[in-house]
Amino acid sequence: EELLAEINSSSSAEDLVKLATLYKWNLEVVSAALTALVERFSDGAACVATDIVVDTLWVASGADEEARQVAADYLLHCVGHASREAKRGIAGASASMLVAHKSMPK
Repeated sequence: EELLAEINSSSSAEDLVKLATLYKWNLEVVSAALTALVERFSDGAACVATDIVVDTLWVASGADEEARQVAADYLLHCVGHASREAKRGIAGASASMLVAHKSMPK
C-alpha cells in the first residue's frame, strides 16, 4: 500500500518509471505505475518506459502470461514510441505466443 500511495503522489513520469522498474517483480505496482503514466501524461511523456516494459515484461526470458497481461494495455497505447528493436521484440514474442497457443491441446 505504501508503494501504491507513492505512485499516487508521484508528479513526474520519470518517478513512475523508476518505481515500475525498481519493483518490476511486483506486478501490482508495475500495473499501477503504467496506468498512471497513461492517465496523467501526454503520449510522449507517458511512453518513456516503452522499451523498458518490452525488455522486462514482454520479451524477457522469465516473462510469463501475467506479466504480459500487465504490459499489454500500456504497449498497445505506446507501441508507436517503441524503438525498432523493441517493435521486433514485441512481434517475435507475440508470434511465439500465438504459435504456442495454437499448439496447446483443446
